[in-house]
Amino acid sequence: MTNSTAVRDQLTDLLRLDQSDSYLGEPGSAEPAGGRPSMPTVVAPPAAASTAQLIDRYDGFLLDAYGVLVHGGGAFAGAAAFLRTLDRRGKRWCIVSNDASKTPEFAGARYQHMGLPVPVENLVNAAMLLPGCFARRDLVGAPMRVLGPHGAVAMVERAGGVPLALDNPAFAALVVADESGYPLLPVLDDTLTAVVDLCESGQPPALILPNPDLTYSRGPDSLGFAAGSLAAMLQAALNQRLGADAPQFEPLGKPQRALFDLGLQRLGLERAQVVMVGDQLATDVRGGRAAGLDTALVTYGVGRWDAALAGGDVPTWLLAGL
Repeated sequence: MTNSTAVRDQLTDLLRLDQSDSYLGEPGSAEPAGGRPSMPTVVAPPAAASTAQLIDRYDGFLLDAYGVLVHGGGAFAGAAAFLRTLDRRGKRWCIVSNDASKTPEFAGARYQHMGLPVPVENLVNAAMLLPGCFARRDLVGAPMRVLGPHGAVAMVERAGGVPLALDNPAFAALVVADESGYPLLPVLDDTLTAVVDLCESGQPPALILPNPDLTYSRGPDSLGFAAGSLAAMLQAALNQRLGADAPQFEPLGKPQRALFDLGLQRLGLERAQVVMVGDQLATDVRGGRAAGLDTALVTYGVGRWDAALAGGDVPTWLLAGL
């Protein structure tokens, strides 16, 4: 399998939970070629757990941010008390977030403003994976178009990229970091055109996706589109226009293993001592399981357990509240 094919398959698998064959395709048919309907797979529900039970069982916690501790409008009830309990019990914890729109310093100050006792050293986000990506792909010093707010631009600069103005089409890499910070549809239209022009002139840009999340917790019980949805839309259009010559997005954050490993390094614990707590099957649970971790899926806010959607992404625990 070529690297391009592998990356395409990886992103396709991330951006869907059904068995369709394309980004925008219809879900796979439940009726196989022989004409007989397939039997549904029975998935046993995970065990329910309380935060007290998890604290008793594990020495370390990797915590998703949006959907677990916070939403777009503030902190979830019980989040501050939960973190203080972890500190009081001597548990090690780290926020492991796909959010690539903020510097750690800004994110830490924002959490403190929400009343959450989150020191900067307890923060790991997907933008921290950009330095390794740029070095590996020989993009240090390269001109880049960055879709995201000032924090995303700052993280690209720290990683060695050279952000350009959004009206400059001469970029060697496109970093889709966030859905905020720019006029969404006009910039996406222009970016699609610029990428196609670069490819057709023999200069295909690298496509980097720090945050593969399709959605995020915009409010206590409401969803918003995240950077992964924008990348999926661009990828589908590029695939249709350029076919096999279309460049493919490289996802960096969860469910890729690198972010989990970075969080584990911060904790300094063995995998068996740690649980990953998240709100999304496709990123938190899938990635946590692949990284050898027990996982807990929250079922408050926008978090949902649905056996029909889970496939193999079955968490160890269900957590109804903090």
